[in-house]
Amino acid sequence: MLSDKYSSGKKHGRTFTIAVCSLFLAFILLLFTPSLTSEEEIDTGWDQAPISTDNDLNDVLALNSTSAFAIGENGKIYHTVNSGVNWSEQDSGVIQDLNAIEFNGQAIVAGDSGTVLINDGDSWIGNSIEGAGNLYDLSVPHFESLADSVIFVSGTGGEIWKWSNNTWDDLSNFTGTTNDIYAIDFVNEDEGFAVGADGLIIATIDGGLSWEIRDSPEEFRGFSFYDVTIFGYKGPSDDEASPVSVLIVGENGTVIQSSGTGPTAIGYIWKVPSENSHPTNTTSTLKSISGSSRFKFWIVGDDNFVALTEDGGSSFYNQSQLQNAGSDFTGVSFWDGYSGFAVGEEGTALYTDREGLDPRVLDTAISYDTFWKFAKYAFPFLKEGMYNT
Repeated sequence: MLSDKYSSGKKHGRTFTIAVCSLFLAFILLLFTPSLTSEEEIDTGWDQAPISTDNDLNDVLALNSTSAFAIGENGKIYHTVNSGVNWSEQDSGVIQDLNAIEFNGQAIVAGDSGTVLINDGDSWIGNSIEGAGNLYDLSVPHFESLADSVIFVSGTGGEIWKWSNNTWDDLSNFTGTTNDIYAIDFVNEDEGFAVGADGLIIATIDGGLSWEIRDSPEEFRGFSFYDVTIFGYKGPSDDEASPVSVLIVGENGTVIQSSGTGPTAIGYIWKVPSENSHPTNTTSTLKSISGSSRFKFWIVGDDNFVALTEDGGSSFYNQSQLQNAGSDFTGVSFWDGYSGFAVGEEGTALYTDREGLDPRVLDTAISYDTFWKFAKYAFPFLKEGMYNT
């Protein structure tokens, strides 16, 4: 009958159309699916930028989106201006291990045996502390010139020294601890935090003349902390920044954070992972923090750990590199929210200009293991489109 014949013809026509469209879709997928040979490198978000040395690198400082200093054992300082493609060694004038580097108008380095070096643009000038022990970190809240600057350094046995008025003052008797102090950070000339061995957290609001112990969360008191960063806010009418939050990392994948609106509000109540949630998903020791805001920052550490958070540490993107399996990372520094460097043992160095994000896991694309998984996802949309044409 005519109606049956017409219905059958319409059905066959629709089936034919769907088949043609499916074949066309499969062709497009094959056409645009990248084929990787064994010699091609997969873009993992970070570029290898190794330095030709067997010395361990202890810290790195991004000077802009493509330039950086890296420092390490035996007084070694390296410089790149092309995103780590080439590194040149600079004469530090010392053989002591260099442990930390910071920048506030000038690059400044701290190291073993009281070593302090200041870069004047052409060379490194010594400003070391006679009688000091090994220095692990520094903070530079103010620098106009060597004579007009404020520098804090921390180190072994509870040592903290302050450079101001063209002299070094020993503040160690005020810290109230003999624990090693592995990291220190000041948001202005008065307000700062220092952290170290066995869960040590101390804070000052008077430029280091007095320090108050801030109790670390009970479950982390046996762990050592290796880096601290204060995120500050500078209002339009303020002369200096005010602390907003402090972030601390250390042993056993520890990440703790305290937020507030003033110095006394920070460091008393800590945001810690819940019993069922461990945002870093690692028990490795975390060594270094760098970020563009208190919400977006990177953390690196032992066992090839590299990770990014964009929600203040509630969750992390794992950015560990297969090429660096087994390596320990010790320092990370970002110029902005996209470009940065990371360094580690035996000359290991990485560079990224894309946040360290693997393009295959960006939010703008969905990854499917097989064609059939994609087909299962896409077919409802294809069918809806066919019936509406």
